[in-house]
Amino acid sequence: MKAIMIFGGSATYGKFSKLGWPELLRQKITTTDESTYVYNLGIEGSNSDMLLSRLENELSARLYHVTDPSRDVAVLIVIGLNDAQFNLRTQKFRVPQERFKKNLREMIRIVKKTTPLLVILGPTWVDKVSPMIGEDTEKVYSNENIMKYNSIIKSVCEEDDISFVDIYPIFEANPKLLLPDGMHPSTAGLKAVFNKVLPVLAEKIFPKMELRV
Repeated sequence: MKAIMIFGGSATYGKFSKLGWPELLRQKITTTDESTYVYNLGIEGSNSDMLLSRLENELSARLYHVTDPSRDVAVLIVIGLNDAQFNLRTQKFRVPQERFKKNLREMIRIVKKTTPLLVILGPTWVDKVSPMIGEDTEKVYSNENIMKYNSIIKSVCEEDDISFVDIYPIFEANPKLLLPDGMHPSTAGLKAVFNKVLPVLAEKIFPKMELRV
């Protein structure tokens, strides 16, 4: 048995959409290989603090059916958007950039104890700077801040030789791929993320897992 575990926030599990991009990946893989499990481990509002606290347990809990994790397990992490949330009252980020960088390095260390097959995705571009209606108006998102976190991810991935998928330009080039809230990908946006991720997996991950997709 093989396993692909995908961690992230609401855009990962597919908030407001019937079909998240991990489900598209599951469908793609199971057409040729029913022995590979694709786990969508996205949680709404997740940031690097939250993910770091559960990452090791989530990984170990899903290895019971895997013979050789170093070959048969791949991990995808989508991170950065909720970390970049800025509180106007306290003038602080939800996860400060230095702690975010430290969290990211620790997550890489944890995953590498199990498998070298790791891909990290950055945050989306947003078509807004203020919260959705009904949410805390003190907490905002801006592309200027999001890009800072995206740059940290890219830099750490380059230093640690980790595959990085930059999904920010997808939505910057086509804001219509976002839902009216200006933050969450639409069904078409999730498909666009899938289409960006799949070639990376096909080149970097599937051959090492001996998956024919």
